[in-house]
Amino acid sequence: VEQGYDFGYATYWNGNIMQELSDGALQLANISDPEEFAFFKWSSESAYYEPDYANGKVFLLLSEEEYQEYRNAKVLSAGEEIYHQNGFVIFGYESNEMLLSVAQG
Repeated sequence: VEQGYDFGYATYWNGNIMQELSDGALQLANISDPEEFAFFKWSSESAYYEPDYANGKVFLLLSEEEYQEYRNAKVLSAGEEIYHQNGFVIFGYESNEMLLSVAQG
């Protein structure tokens, strides 16, 4: 949040808890995994998955284990690693549209 991020993506187990821990300051859309980037809409607002949902930069949050497993996913190479400690890795992207186009294109 301090770096200007308020919306991003994460796997189900990480996304929901981060949204709760931030008291709603962060909004997270759930995905199944970074490689397929399949939407996990069961517990996320459907609007989150629209390219024009977020205004400004967005992030992808991964656990260290997910990062190690999916480190070659094309979506990671398109982002900038902005955080890597305490068991988590976060990649930043210039926009939701850009992230979705790389992840699903």
